[in-house]
Amino acid sequence: MGVLHISRLKTLFESQIFEFIDDKKITKQKPNISNEELYNIKLSQSMLLFALRNISGLEYKELRNSIVDNFKDNGLDAILYSEKNNTLYICQSKFSQKGNSNIDKGETLKFLEGINDLLILNFSKFNEKVKTLKKDIEYAINSPNIRIEIILAHSGNFLSSDIDLLI
Repeated sequence: MGVLHISRLKTLFESQIFEFIDDKKITKQKPNISNEELYNIKLSQSMLLFALRNISGLEYKELRNSIVDNFKDNGLDAILYSEKNNTLYICQSKFSQKGNSNIDKGETLKFLEGINDLLILNFSKFNEKVKTLKKDIEYAINSPNIRIEIILAHSGNFLSSDIDLLI
């Protein structure tokens, strides 16, 4: 994405999505967080909610509890089961203010490992937030008519060829 796209996304996130990001949860998890790091986390989580809203059609207030991004998230930033859409969404997001950075291979591998752990219902590697969603996740994974969508939202221009091969 170019500088103009990044600037417009930041304006949109700040004006429409930041209110749905829980600063207190972030600062509780990271008590010594700098304002810059908090801002970057809010941008990344906003990118996630923006993508989820556009894909699922749900409102931000319905999506805010899907964020599981924090310590021991096993590479997953959001998990949402939507009964309305008959879909389980498994998400990762990265927001770069430069607009030209790529997703790291290690982060992608961690994301894929987290997806695998979720699909085999191995919750031991996940944080408490994921575990609170366990009932919905188990239902969605064990039900034959539920779609599972993997979402990788990022502000870069493209995925590198080695990331493309992993996915």
